[in-house]
Amino acid sequence: MRVPFASIPGVVALLAVACNSNTTVPLNPLPAPTDLQSVSLNQAIDLFWADNAAVSGGSRFYWYQVYSASYDLDHDRCGTWYLEGATVSPEFLAGSLTNGVPRCYRVSAISTDGAESPWSTRWQDTPRPDARNVLVYAFGTNPAASGFRFWDDVNNDGVGDAGELGSSRVAPAPTSISSSIATTPTRPYGSSPCIRARRCRCTAPWPI
Repeated sequence: MRVPFASIPGVVALLAVACNSNTTVPLNPLPAPTDLQSVSLNQAIDLFWADNAAVSGGSRFYWYQVYSASYDLDHDRCGTWYLEGATVSPEFLAGSLTNGVPRCYRVSAISTDGAESPWSTRWQDTPRPDARNVLVYAFGTNPAASGFRFWDDVNNDGVGDAGELGSSRVAPAPTSISSSIATTPTRPYGSSPCIRARRCRCTAPWPI
């Protein structure tokens, strides 16, 4: 509907009165997310926390906001916080990170009226190369690839020197089986009295 030009000042006056009225609705923020934890991944960190804000907020819950910052490991201090992203689930994958560089994280909950909850307690983690699906051999088959070896960087040079490597132990060789037992026939699986063993050897042969 078109408004006559003469009535426009009256409309402006009504708008001015409305703008001067105190119609602000008090915000009621949701509780802070709890139990923030993470899993270190290759160039990523998988964050997860309790879904308490969504459960208590019900239909008022909107989403979670995830914040990140640099982390000073020597002084246990977080740097400037930045918004990392938002999610409706109690989990967030922070990717495209540099392995070996620690990060700080915090999470808040946003309600449908725009109120932000207090932040969760901070959590720090460091992305690192993924060690899954690593083939490990028996020491007697391939000693060089038989497991992991840990070291203590005593001189802080970032290199595992010979004196800093953990000691390795060779497992004792299995006890040889006597020839009398080795030549004893083996009962089929499930035969009494060896019903509880998969490959038990009896002390004496049985009648055939």
